[in-house]
Amino acid sequence: MKLGVGIPAKATDQYRIPPDRAVRFVKKAEEYGFDGAWALEHLTRPPSYKTSFHDPLTTLATLTGETKRINLGTSILILPMRHPVLVAKRAATIQYFSEQRLTLGLGQGYIEKEYNAVGVPYKERHRRFTEALTLLYRLLNEDEVTFDGEFYQVKNLRIEPKSSRSPRILSAGGGRERDGEWKVSRAVKERINTLDGWVASSSASVEKDWAEISTYIAENGGNPSATDRVALQHIHVVPGDDGDIVREKQRKAFADFLTPQRGVEWAEKYHPMGTIDEIVERLREYEAAGTDQVILHPAANEPRELDRQLELWNDHILAQFS
Repeated sequence: MKLGVGIPAKATDQYRIPPDRAVRFVKKAEEYGFDGAWALEHLTRPPSYKTSFHDPLTTLATLTGETKRINLGTSILILPMRHPVLVAKRAATIQYFSEQRLTLGLGQGYIEKEYNAVGVPYKERHRRFTEALTLLYRLLNEDEVTFDGEFYQVKNLRIEPKSSRSPRILSAGGGRERDGEWKVSRAVKERINTLDGWVASSSASVEKDWAEISTYIAENGGNPSATDRVALQHIHVVPGDDGDIVREKQRKAFADFLTPQRGVEWAEKYHPMGTIDEIVERLREYEAAGTDQVILHPAANEPRELDRQLELWNDHILAQFS
């Protein structure tokens, strides 16, 4: 299993870091040998985090010229808030200038005020997401596209520049408990089956989700082993063997980043916390489930602590998954 890093691209005043330090973080991750650098998205401050984030495609375009090897991705970009033709054009451009290092992890979001801000009806997000995914995939993988959907129509459209390898496209989504059973919706499974892969949810459900998704793919003519699987985990490493002291410092770091509505208890349930050995053990759960890459996203906000976290990840975690 490979490890990537989350780009420290928080946008709210007290959380953002200087541009040169964000670039330095990613370049250092490339030097260490992390596989990918991934951008989150929230147009406005969400209920869960105390900050919004920089535009993900603009962030990746900036990093394209600052890096040489590390793969670049979104985890996730909220597709229904944008016209898929414009996303395809920007993605094709980044793919060209990055020399084929782009992966698009796409989702539909959950915050109504973000949709209101761009004039897209929130109640339409599911249908728009499915349709936009189909059109975007075709635009990036076919020479010329004609499409007549409910929301989007194009005729004989060719998106340029064309690269010898199109960006990989992954769909977010997971299951939930319904009537006492864990279920992944048919719509989620259909999207993943028609694309290149999946952006997974928490480690609490990744094995159950993949069991359903892979079965669906196999039963519908796909190849589960060819499906990319990526997951994001917020992380804050604290050296030391005293679990109580380590967790207290981690709780503080997450409390500085998460809103009370989301809460530190949520972080403890769904993200690796504890000693370094305990964090590695949690990450092994993803590896055992066949995950191709876990994105380590920093909870820290201060530039020097971001650098320190990256060094700790390299020294104590990366080598165990190489």
